Amino acid sequence: MSWLASILVTIFRIWPDRWHQRRDLREMDIDQLRDLGISNREAMREGRKLFWQ
Repeated sequence: MSWLASILVTIFRIWPDRWHQRRDLREMDIDQLRDLGISNREAMREGRKLFWQ
């Protein structure tokens, strides 16, 4: 496999995961975020990032 194909495979595995994780962060309530040790502000900031960031 070429280096470009390897990079593309990695990207298409990572980007959907990031999108789902950031969506989940945006949807968590205060108690869930507190359990993770994340403030609401931090979760919203991370959740608003684009999936390639």
